[in-house]
Amino acid sequence: MASARSNTGLRVASLVYLASLASALPALGDFRFQGCYTDNRDQRSLTGKKSFDPNMTLQMCAATCNGYQWFGVEYGSQCYCGTSLASTAEKRPGAECSMKCGGHRCQTCGEADRLTVFWTGHETNVKNLETVGGFRYQSCWTDDAKARSLTGSEHPRSDMTVEKCAGFCGGFKYFGVESGGECYCGNDLGGAAGPEAECSELCAGNPAEWCGGPDRLNLYVAVESSTSSELPATSTASSSAQSTTTSETTTTVEAETTSTPESTSTAELTPTPAESTTTTTTPEATPTLPAEDSTTTPPEATPTLPAEEPTTTAPETTPTPPAPEFTNVIANGGFEDGKLWQLYSSGGMDNVISSSLSTERVHSGSTALKTVFSNISNGSRQFTQAVQLTAGATYEASWWIWSENAQALTDVRMVVTGGGTSLSFDAPTSGQPVGQWFKVSKTFTAASSSAASVYFALIGNRNSAAAPNVLYVDDISIVRVA
Repeated sequence: MASARSNTGLRVASLVYLASLASALPALGDFRFQGCYTDNRDQRSLTGKKSFDPNMTLQMCAATCNGYQWFGVEYGSQCYCGTSLASTAEKRPGAECSMKCGGHRCQTCGEADRLTVFWTGHETNVKNLETVGGFRYQSCWTDDAKARSLTGSEHPRSDMTVEKCAGFCGGFKYFGVESGGECYCGNDLGGAAGPEAECSELCAGNPAEWCGGPDRLNLYVAVESSTSSELPATSTASSSAQSTTTSETTTTVEAETTSTPESTSTAELTPTPAESTTTTTTPEATPTLPAEDSTTTPPEATPTLPAEEPTTTAPETTPTPPAPEFTNVIANGGFEDGKLWQLYSSGGMDNVISSSLSTERVHSGSTALKTVFSNISNGSRQFTQAVQLTAGATYEASWWIWSENAQALTDVRMVVTGGGTSLSFDAPTSGQPVGQWFKVSKTFTAASSSAASVYFALIGNRNSAAAPNVLYVDDISIVRVA
């Protein structure tokens, strides 16, 4: 009898434990858990949009990957999206994806070189337009932030589509879309053709269109201006995720992050407003958490989408106002006027951490902010300026970083405060890619139409096992997106 009671107690305890795990999963829409899979920085298992946030949750990554069919979380803070899972990804035991999510200690977010993977069960219907606005599609094309393949004009937008970029670039010989929201035009073309699989980010304004990737353009050529024989030979590499159609269609990083462990130690700074209250809304459906040792494997062939339901013509409505134009409320975010922002505080001596303007390495323009951290002690430098925000408007805060030492414990922080608005956003450089520019971004909502203060801080914490670090920051922006 004692044994029966003991077994009953164990079963009840197990049910309670499983229920508690299931309740920890947020609403993830159509995404369903698939298991733990391998990943590596040289050949990502998911090659679409990416984001990094020390407060990462499954819900946050699912929202970031809206429009994609797959998402995966890695090393507690990294989010990767894709329209397909690479054939090189190998399923591993669930115990290999046991790192807690930075923003939810009851959720697991992969491990070093391991992805906790989710899938909608649908195939992708994303396509390249064969022709648009007098241009025809050429191929995926290489680009370089230090030496652009197209240098005529550029138009970054938070609601980018291929059609909008074609409109911006009317009169030019070429245009290309990149990293989901960047548009470049030109009459001269650098770079070379690349594999289509490397152009696997969805357009921010239309998830049914491809908009390049990191340092990759979906390239279009003016129909009347040239023939393909005038271009460098195009790549014969292809991807099942890429295709072309003649049908008309109508949506912060980012460089890849690595799986190197990151320090959570940061120097104290003032002011210290509350973290941003901005939240991401996701569908209400809550997926069931499978057993940890689940061996469920996604089907090798992606299932065919069901036929679309017949559509009816909706009554005419008042046209929707256009999205706000790209406007940076930060003055001198690229340091092009040759001046630093006002120094707010210096938490360390100049021999510990120092900042100056430099032309040695820039993301755009001719000047960037250079900071040298000697790694002999903790230190920080903080700059400030005032900005004017609109009540209820949503803004994206972002900047670009180049770091030379992934092991150094250096952080870049932005704080926006005033009139009830509150954003505090850290971007550790430890564990991030070295020797290349990467972008970090976060959205927030302004509480009132009033002047706010922006504090931009560079922080260093001593790591006896690491060498000094030199980092560059450029193109700091706060842009209204809604």
